[in-house]
Amino acid sequence: MQTVKEIMSTELITIMLNEDIIEAATAMKEQDIGLIPVVDQQNKCIGVVTDRDIVIRGIAEKKSISLKVEDIISNNIISVNPDTDVQQVTELMAKEQVRRLPVIENDQIVGIVSMADLANETSKQKAGEAISGISRPTDKHSQG
Repeated sequence: MQTVKEIMSTELITIMLNEDIIEAATAMKEQDIGLIPVVDQQNKCIGVVTDRDIVIRGIAEKKSISLKVEDIISNNIISVNPDTDVQQVTELMAKEQVRRLPVIENDQIVGIVSMADLANETSKQKAGEAISGISRPTDKHSQG
């Protein structure tokens, strides 16, 4: 059984409620990410802001670009913990129709797991299986 902690990204960018959406959008662009965890003073994850939140709840509603993160935050956090099985993560992402999930342990954000992380891991597994199959001794002659 493979767990989230084996594939999650641990290099995190976080943002606080009082920061404006321009700061969030700039960080997303610079880091090439689409989700930033929103934390409080104790680094407790209290929500997330996504590129979609900025567009749908901010720009598309013609709100000021000085809008604060607290005005567009997604408070309903769908998350997993580091020991969650990768298969469960895949099923949860499909069910909730999300591409990224915060990884939370003891109310603290410890990572992000994305569809890309899952795809990379699946590719590694398939490559390993292929190599294993290729390397397996057989009675057939080598194709060299």
